[in-house]
Amino acid sequence: MHLDVKANNILINFNKHNQFLPECAMLPIEFKLADFGIAKNLNDYPKGSSQVFRSGTPKYMAPEQFVISNQKHDPFKCETFSLGVTLFHLIFKVFPFSPNSFEDRSSRDPMFVENFVKSSRNQYKVEPSRPLVKLLQGMLNYNSSDRFSMNDVLRSEYFAEQYQVLRSDQIVRDRTRKNMFSKLQYVMNLTKVKLNVPNLKNKMTNEAISKEEQIVAQ
Repeated sequence: MHLDVKANNILINFNKHNQFLPECAMLPIEFKLADFGIAKNLNDYPKGSSQVFRSGTPKYMAPEQFVISNQKHDPFKCETFSLGVTLFHLIFKVFPFSPNSFEDRSSRDPMFVENFVKSSRNQYKVEPSRPLVKLLQGMLNYNSSDRFSMNDVLRSEYFAEQYQVLRSDQIVRDRTRKNMFSKLQYVMNLTKVKLNVPNLKNKMTNEAISKEEQIVAQ
């Protein structure tokens, strides 16, 4: 169990095999979790024993991690919640709960995400799709028994929809790849790290020139 899933602990790694996969937008990258400083190996605990894990970054922690009791937690549901907070923050540029999911009473609202979208807290007026709202609500459900598991996340309507679009729509795939590449270049420029992706930059530049030539020809 990682216990500290958040954006700061997710790294971008080079994987040449992914550049041949449409569902990866033909980009040779992958995301990996880092910083296992407070991680726990569940195999170290007796099977069926009651374990309470309260470590982590408060803004990302599941509500049950704040409760002072001996009630057993489902560690994997805690990880799903943290990943949900990470995804929510990436989409809306704000954290869902303040100061945390236990003290913020709005976390108990089963329609929290939908209500957030309509509220003044949605400063950038983001309008997520219905499948994305359902995914976020499932990951951020206050009751761990009703919260999505990671299998539920991977089988969600949103992921199925994105997978299908990336595999079947080349225009969307190319746009996704271009946007991701631009953001990667920006990050690399800030960190002074070279983006060593063979032929990717030249390939994308040639594609852009080819499209411009097609427009001129028309």
